[in-house]
Amino acid sequence: MLGPRLLYCPIISVSKLGALLQDRTSLPTGFDLGAYLNTIRKQHNSSMFYLPKNDKLGDEAIALLDRINNCDAQAVELDELLPESPFHTQ
Repeated sequence: MLGPRLLYCPIISVSKLGALLQDRTSLPTGFDLGAYLNTIRKQHNSSMFYLPKNDKLGDEAIALLDRINNCDAQAVELDELLPESPFHTQ
């Protein structure tokens, strides 16, 4: 029987995503980077979750929900992991 699993996904800053896309030469003609980032901010893209700027995370960011991973929760030292997490509350 499987025990509890820990799910996690990559988080990328909006500015880094914008810079990455701006450097691409293979984007479709007429691609509007600002409009694309605004659709993410408005949660119109369901494979990404927008995380507004805050004290713990810093700049605004995006959680990439189509890249969810998991591991055995018992293989992770939660006492060491949680204080480093930007989502940990005391």
